[in-house]
Parts: sequence; C-alpha cells; structure tokens
Amino acid sequence: MMSNKIKLTMLLLAAVAIFVGTLHFGTSTALHWLLKNEAKSTGTDWARHIEARLPELLGIDVASGSNGKIQVPTAKNFGSLASDILAVGNIYQIDFINPNCYCDASIGTYLNPPGKSDGQPIKNEQNISRRGRSHEFDHQASKAGVLHEQPSQAHFTHVASNHGYHAPMAASEAGDLKLPIDRGIAESIVASKKHDIVIRTDAPANQPSVFAEVFYPVISEGETVYLLRVLVDLQNQAVRYRNLLYSGTLGVLLLVILSFGYPAKKYLTTSKRQKETDRRAHFLANHDVLTGISNRNSFQETAPVRLDRSRNDDGSATLFLVDIDNFKEINDYHGHHAGDLVLKEVATRLKSAFGSDDIVARLGGDEFAVLVDRETVDFGTGRSFELPASEGSQNIAVSLCVGLARFPRDADNLPDLLRNADLALYDAKKSASRGVRVYDPAMGSDFENRLQLVRDFRTALERSEIVPYYQPLVSAKTGHVESFEALARWNHPERGILSPAVFHEALEDRDICEQLGRVMLKKALTDMAGWKSAGVPFGSVAINVTEADLTRPGFALEAINGLSGGKLARGDLAIEVTEGCIFGSNKDVLLAKLQELRNAGCNIGLDDFGTGYSSITHIKELPRTSVKIDKSFIKGVVEDSVDQAIVQALVDLGRSVGFKLIAEGVETVEQLDLVHDLGCNLVQGYYYSKPVAGAEVPGLIARINNTGLKRAS
Repeated sequence: MMSNKIKLTMLLLAAVAIFVGTLHFGTSTALHWLLKNEAKSTGTDWARHIEARLPELLGIDVASGSNGKIQVPTAKNFGSLASDILAVGNIYQIDFINPNCYCDASIGTYLNPPGKSDGQPIKNEQNISRRGRSHEFDHQASKAGVLHEQPSQAHFTHVASNHGYHAPMAASEAGDLKLPIDRGIAESIVASKKHDIVIRTDAPANQPSVFAEVFYPVISEGETVYLLRVLVDLQNQAVRYRNLLYSGTLGVLLLVILSFGYPAKKYLTTSKRQKETDRRAHFLANHDVLTGISNRNSFQETAPVRLDRSRNDDGSATLFLVDIDNFKEINDYHGHHAGDLVLKEVATRLKSAFGSDDIVARLGGDEFAVLVDRETVDFGTGRSFELPASEGSQNIAVSLCVGLARFPRDADNLPDLLRNADLALYDAKKSASRGVRVYDPAMGSDFENRLQLVRDFRTALERSEIVPYYQPLVSAKTGHVESFEALARWNHPERGILSPAVFHEALEDRDICEQLGRVMLKKALTDMAGWKSAGVPFGSVAINVTEADLTRPGFALEAINGLSGGKLARGDLAIEVTEGCIFGSNKDVLLAKLQELRNAGCNIGLDDFGTGYSSITHIKELPRTSVKIDKSFIKGVVEDSVDQAIVQALVDLGRSVGFKLIAEGVETVEQLDLVHDLGCNLVQGYYYSKPVAGAEVPGLIARINNTGLKRAS
C-alpha cells in the first residue's frame, strides 16, 4: 500500500507539472498575442501606406484577368516603393498579389554568398534572410557584395509576365529565395475581404526564425482587387518578449513555490506526526500499556475470528481465565510498584508458556485470558512462583487461579465461553486448594442461584426483611454487658431467620452493600433510641461498615444526625471495620472518614484482627478505641500455646497504647477463663448468647447482668 507521503509527493509533482504546463501554455499564448499585435502595428500600417501609394503607380502595365483589364504597378515603380519600406526596419519582403491568377510581384532583402551577381537568382540552401536589418547595419559586408542593395533587380517578378493560372507554392528560380504564398490563406483573405496575420516559426533557412505574414486586401467597389502580403521580422521582438514573459513566469512559479512550499512542508510534518500519533493510539487501543500484551479490546476483536477459524476447520479451542491470588494484598502490602512487577511477570510467563499463535491478553486488573487452538486442560505454566519485591528485599509469593472452558464443547461463541470460564475461575477461587478448574454445567446452576440470591436480597431490603440482631460484649472482669454488636439477619418469610452465611455472596455487590449499611444504621439507631428512652443500660452498639459505606456520600452525616435525633450520647455508637476494608488502596480516604466519625463521638473498632495482612504499625494509624481478636485464635487458645502467646502479646500491646481487647468467639467456660486470665477486657460469643432481636435485648441484659460471674452449667 502506498504511503500517504508518497501519495502527497506524487500529487504535488502532478500539480507542479499541471501548473508548469499551464504557465507554458499561457506564456505561449501571451507571446503569440504580443507578436501578433507587433506585426499588426507594423505590417498593417505599411500595407495601408502601400495602398495609399498604389494609385500613383497603377495604369502602366496591364494584365488580363477574369474581370477584364486590371492595372498593375510596374516593377520599377513597385520596387522603388518597396525598397523604401524595406530600408526602414522590420519589413523584409512585400508581395503584390493578383487575385485573378494569384500571381505575385515579390521584392525582399536577402543575404547572398560572395561572388554571385545581383542580377541572377540564387539557389543556395545556405542563403538566409536579412532578418530585418537596415541597409546601414554592415557596410563592410555591403562592400564585399554580400547584400543586395537593389533587391528589385534580383527578386522581382512582375505579375504581368505570369499569364497562366499556377500554384503559388510551386518552386521557381525566384521562389527559392522568397517565402511562397499559401494559396489557401490568400483565397480566404480575398473572399472574406478582411486582413489577417499569421505568425510563423517554421521558416526555411533564408527566413527569420520568427516572423509574421500580414495579409491586407485592397478593396474597391466591394471587391478585392489586390492582395498585399507584408512579411515582418519578429525575431528580436520574440526574444525580448519571451525573456520578459518567462522571467515573469519564473517569478510567479517561485512565488507559488514559496507560498505553497512551507504549508506543504508543514503538512508533511503534521502528517508524519499524525501518523505516529495514530500508530501510538492504535497500539494503546489494542495493547495493555503496562505488560505490552493484548488488551480486552483486542481480545474481543481477535478471539471471535480465531473461534470461527476453528469452527470452519472442525477444530477446537480452549479459553483460560487467569486470576492472581490476593493481588490486592500484594498491592497494599508491598506497594503498587510490586503489583506492577507481578503483572508484568505473569504476562511474560504466559507468553512464554504458550505458542506464538495463541492469544494472550490482559482483560483488566489482575485478570488474564489465554485462547489456544486446541482442546486441552494443560495450563502450560507453573501456578506459583516468587519475585523479589525490590532490590535486596523480601520475595513476593505469587499464585494463580485458573478457570477454563472448551470450544465448542462448553460453548460455541465467545460471550458464553467467557461466562463459563469465569464460572470455573469463580469455583477455583472459592476452593481452598485453588488451582485449575474445568467448567462443569453444574457451575451454571450455581451461578443462576447466585443471581437469584442477589435479586431476592434486593427485594428483602425493599421489604424491610433485613433486620439487626444484637450479640452482647461482656466484661471479662465483672460479667456484665458493656455493649452490643449489631449483626444483619434476613427475616425470610418462608425460611425464617437467615444468617450472613446464606446471603454473603449477595454482599459482593457494592450497591447492595451500600443499601445494607444504610438499613442497618437506621434500624440500629432506632432501636438504640427506644432502649435509651426505656432506660435500658445497653452501653453502646457497634455496626459493621464496609468501604462502600464509608465512601458513600452522607454516611458520616447520617450517623451523626441519627445520634442527635435519637437523643443518644457520644459513645453510644461504635463503628467496626476490618483490616481488609481500611488498609487498602483507599486507606487515606477511609482513615479520614473514620477520624471524622471519631471526632463526632463514635467509637472505632478493628474487627477480625490477625486474619488480614496489616502490620502492627497500621493499628497506630487507625483512630481506634478497641481491637477485636479473631475467633480463629480463641478457638485453639486453650490447647495451643502459640495462640495463647499471640493473645497475650495483643493484650500487652493494647494495655500499652490504650485500647480495649475483645476476644471474639468465646464458646466454653475454659476459653472464658483463659482469656480472662490473659487480660482481655471484653468477650463475645455463644457462651453468653447468640445474637437476638432488638425486642429481646432488655431481657438479655437483665439475665446476663444478674448472673454476673457465675458460670453456666
């Protein structure tokens, strides 16, 4: 394909050629017009002069013609008149033409070779015309006998001597030295009775290189009685006009080049820059900038073509969807530079593990796709590897989850193939062993069930079926209820009270999380206001919030206004967040939101501590009032000395920096006694109570407080 630059160059050359051709044509036309006007001003004036002098020359010789006797000038008289004219300037031949026979009397000035007499016709091809020079131009040549000083004696043939009708172009002894008359032109002038001028540039050797034939009819009583032809030497004028015109043309051409050259150069430069921009834009549109492999857009375009080819060849294909385990944690713990390093390494390993014809693309985030032209379950690369986080520091452990679907066994088009591979990937991520999962039709049923769960949960939110249930936090020292945690429950009209274990998958939807947070906050504040007015000593109530809640505009204001509207005191509301929620990519924003709530009087608690990836230094950043030890440590605290050591270390840390430690998941008296001995402030778990509805809270408080430190049997 021809490049735009070559096309433009060819177009410019064609335009220049057309322009030059047009200028040449215009110049030639202008030159012809100027010469014609020059010939007209010179030849026609002299023809009129001859016409005015003819009456005094006529009536001496008689020639017979179709109109009777026509008077013609004598050779002597005509030659004398013509010689006077020839001596003046550019006129070098004059013809007196009889229109009856088209015979002519011709007289002119010519150069003759030395040694020829003036009275004899000269027939040498080297003879050239005088070219318009005056008799005074070269006296040296004249003395040598080169110039005919009496041209009438050498070249004048009287029309009276030509009694026959003959062709004027025929050669004769005298005609060898003069330009013959074109009979066609002469007949046309006689018939039209209008003078005409013919510019000649193809004269024989004895004529000027550029001259004009000026035909002038002499009219009497409406008829052409004589025809005069005056030959005008235009050679010098032609050179002068040509130089003038071509100088002007060159100036115009230079002006055009200067006028269009810079814009053309600028256009070429801009075109080159635009081409580079387009190439870059095309690359960015079809490649992932970080890894250099194909992006989602390119994959969506090329994958269907590859599947169609496999279909036409009765072949098969396999789609792998690859996800990096705990990629968010890698980004947050090691930094985004390390995350970028992992993404580039995964892309490199995928490209090297599969064939050059296989499609490897990054679909977005930490998700990759590989499409191969065969049906296989061999992933082709190790699922786990390590990378140095940075020079001289610890390594990053990277593992991959893979879901695959086969074409056309599992799906016969790209959208369905992607959906099925994604279902397999989802199943792999849910599994404890992770690894590679092959799509199974049962996964589709599970997916539909999840979709139905999301739809049903949305409906439950709209119908106020989602309600808070409250689990007490009891002082390990006194055995009295100090606060509660509000936990979401689904009051299903058919299945009864459902815990988050049933609907937790619906909470993966951010919009649902926002709606749930709004509902839980509103209902918890309402219950707290009721208890407050009834004099129930509930202490405080903690609600669990997510990133979706904290980043939702107006959440903090709703909490603050709710406390004020329910006549609740500072400290009546606590906000619990998980490590994964806070210490992520939006850490600064979320910490600012929590600080705003803390300033408004809300307690801040860190939930499930120890299960995430935060370091101890992150606790210092959090505006916390309490830290909840995850139940996974409490479950084995009685038997496992390591768990005991961890709990003890956290208790000592809390005592040193001033926050309460809450032991979550206490279910036995042995666990209660041990965490009490280790110094935990509060305990929470089934040992005291499962979560209960808001209406049961007053009775639950009374029962636990009345029991005190007595242990349940």
